[in-house]
Formats: sequence, C-alpha cells, structure tokens
Amino acid sequence: MKDITGISHANSFSSPTSATLTMQSDRYLPDYAPQIEKVLYSLTRCKNKGLKLKKMILNSNFEYQKFKQVVHFFIDQTSTLDNVGKKVLYKLLYFTEFNYYELFEEKLTGEAYAKLEHGPAPRHFSDVIKELKGEGKIIEKKAQYYDHPQIRYFSLKRPSLSLLNADELNFLEDSLCRYGSMNGSQIEALSHKDIPWIIASNKKNLDYEMVFYRDPDMSVREYSDG
Repeated sequence: MKDITGISHANSFSSPTSATLTMQSDRYLPDYAPQIEKVLYSLTRCKNKGLKLKKMILNSNFEYQKFKQVVHFFIDQTSTLDNVGKKVLYKLLYFTEFNYYELFEEKLTGEAYAKLEHGPAPRHFSDVIKELKGEGKIIEKKAQYYDHPQIRYFSLKRPSLSLLNADELNFLEDSLCRYGSMNGSQIEALSHKDIPWIIASNKKNLDYEMVFYRDPDMSVREYSDG
C-alpha cells in the first residue's frame, strides 16, 4: 500500500551506523554537518568509554485505532483555532509521538513519520481522515490563514478515547499547550531543527531512536551526567 509520499511502506527503526550518518551528511545534509558530527561523537564517546547505551525495546506494531483516536482528539481540540490546519496537525502529531518516546522509552501509537520537505508527515493520516469523514465524525474544508491556503478539519462528534489512558490524555493536552499556538511556518521551522528529521533521508521514515541525540533546546527530557 502506498502512502502520502507515493512510495510503499518500509518501516525500519534500527539505529543508523556511523557510516550511514556520514553518507547522509555528504549526500543530503550539508547544512547540518555540525549536528551530525555531534551524534557521531556521542556514539563514539560511549563506545570508547565502555559505556553501554540502554537497549530500547522497539515495538514495531502500529496501533492504528489508537492513532485514529489521537488524530480525532487533536481535531476536536483545535477546530476553533484558525492557525491549525493540516500542516500544524502533522507536526503536532509528530512532536507528540516523538516526545512521548523520549520521555517514556515506549511508543504512543507506533505511527511512522516520513521526512518530507516541509517536515515530518504521518503515513496513515490520509487513511484516518478518510475513515473519520466517512463515519460523519469530521468534515474537511479549504480555508485561508492570512495569505496562506489551508486544509482545515472540524469535529462533528465527540472523539472516542477508549484506547487512551488518563496519563496519555494528559500528555496530549500538554503537547497541545506546547505547540497548539504555532502557525504552519513556525512549527515547520521547529521540526527542521529536530535531529530525527535532520538525520533521515528524504521520504524515508524518521528513526524514533534519534530523540536521544537531540540538542538540549529540542529535548523534553532531563538527562543525568552520571
């Protein structure tokens, strides 16, 4: 099945090797060489000091119905916000999922995010939107935000949240408070500063593991030096 990028799904969450990072730096990322070098340095430092990074247990199973509930929740909460169109929703979902993984070392829904020109994009977003519209739960409209065309979504029914626990719902609300006031250009620029997007090849999946190499200004977790 093809997705928003026009290519077949190819989920891979293994951490890149130094050779892979270097290749991507040379071919795709000349402007981000210092940040890539920082990642390579971190990997080398851990190896040389005999430190062993904790092996993260990666669950490659994608919880589609849970992702659908998250999407509907954000649409329901942002229907009255003129700044939130499709682009902002993409990035709001991305930061929510990757921040959650950095903090708790487990995935919220396991959705895969592709590296596109304007930032990370959830691969199953179109499928979810089609279902929600077909079920009469949301509508889609074209709009203008200042001089920028938008695709807006409006919730017609209360979202089902049966697959989300109280802590997860609180996290979604916190994420909305953090990013919900941004317009498309602002949140796009922020996503372009994030290591998972920087490291990935065009139209390939972003690696959740790269959140542990974020710059301090992008990280949502406090790390101990010990």
